[in-house]
Amino acid sequence: MRLHTIINIIITALLVILGSILGGSYKNSLHLFWLSVLIILAVIIQFLLNTIQSQNAQIKAEKGKISAFLLRRDGANTSLFQCSIYPKNFGGRIIKDRVVPIELYINSSIGLTNPLEIKLSTNKNCIIKVNGQNINSTRYANLNNFILNNCMSTELENKYFKYSFEVEFKESGEYIFNVEANNGESMIEVSNSITVQ
Repeated sequence: MRLHTIINIIITALLVILGSILGGSYKNSLHLFWLSVLIILAVIIQFLLNTIQSQNAQIKAEKGKISAFLLRRDGANTSLFQCSIYPKNFGGRIIKDRVVPIELYINSSIGLTNPLEIKLSTNKNCIIKVNGQNINSTRYANLNNFILNNCMSTELENKYFKYSFEVEFKESGEYIFNVEANNGESMIEVSNSITVQ
């Protein structure tokens, strides 16, 4: 029971009893009966009010989830996710044969039941490491494809995800990164480019 509920019940009971004492009808048994009924009704009303407030909060939260889901699903090309790639080159240029930490941020408009699997494709040769271990690649359609398992570093409320991995670029030029995040229910694809010198 919440503290403000107890305070509300005590204040209501004290006001009813004080009114009865000041009115001089405290000795009448019928008056005491109705006084008890008023106190019981005050307690019931307070509990019902708390129940309605908690249900309204739950309804509001669920309504927000449904609204976000419908808003994202309304268009044909819209997605539940937003995604961004952040190479941590510390303000300098990205140079080949150096390891560059990469952070991948994914935000979901609704809570996800399954974690996202990350597939990364590049147009040029590179080495990708997760927690210091090399990730094997497959070559398909002139792209190097990597499946990044266990690279999630932070997760919050099943909505906000941060993935961390390292890339060692083996060639100079423009690398096109294609990121596909998929949890079996929803998917996002993002492309971006990184210039390596």
